[in-house]
Order: sequence, then C-alpha cells, then structure tokens
Amino acid sequence: MEREGLICLKVKLRGNDLDWDVERMLEVSRVAHEVQDGCGVERLHFSADTNEQCEEPEYLIEMLHRIEEADRRTFEELLTSNSPPSAISPPTISTCTNSRRSSQ
Repeated sequence: MEREGLICLKVKLRGNDLDWDVERMLEVSRVAHEVQDGCGVERLHFSADTNEQCEEPEYLIEMLHRIEEADRRTFEELLTSNSPPSAISPPTISTCTNSRRSSQ
C-alpha cells in the first residue's frame, strides 16, 4: 500500500465457508487499516472475491450482514463482490481504480 499507493484491495475468500470468509474480510481490513495509518492513505476500499464458489445470493447477503454487524467501517469500504452471475442479481462490476494514479 505504501509503495504502490494502493487504495483498493481484492480479498480472496473461499465462497463456501461463511464464518471463514467473514473473519478473513475483517482481518484483512484490520491489517490494512494498520498499514493505512502509517502511509497517509485517507480511505481504503475492498473487493471480495469468492473464487466462483458462492452460488446463492443468500450467502453474500448473510456475509454482508455479519461484516456490517462486526465492523461498520469495513462494510462501508466493501465495494464489490466477484461471484458468478447466478449468485448476484444484477451482476456487479469488480473494478478498483487507484485515484492517486489516475489523477497524475
């Protein structure tokens, strides 16, 4: 994050183990915010990648509810989820851009 100026992190999840996915998302967020504090990044964003294992929208909805309950900031910084179209309606676009680089 510090060297490249990253503001969006793609978090790889299992997509079929809800407890693990929620904990991983929260832990990556915690570590990223520790690094963020030391490198001057104002706000982070996350993209959740379930490795095409998540087939039901209910899984994603429950994951989002749990993340929101555990850490509102992480929930608000979660931009997208990479899941098969069958799991999300309508499909989301999972692109993150580095605003610092695009403004240069």
